[in-house]
Amino acid sequence: MPFAVEMYFDPATEAEIRALWNSLAQAGVSSRLPDSGSRPHISLAVFQSLDPARFRAELQAPSRANS
Repeated sequence: MPFAVEMYFDPATEAEIRALWNSLAQAGVSSRLPDSGSRPHISLAVFQSLDPARFRAELQAPSRANS
């Protein structure tokens, strides 16, 4: 099963991005983004397979080291 690690925007930034998507769609560039139902995001990584428990521990390790 594929996994993606994504970073989402705050509500105000997300609204601005959606407005840009809609402007592009109205200009005839593409309606794929507003029609996709996806939230605006930045993909940090994509994996074809992943052990969620191990990945969670790896993500938390740096924060434990700085405590």
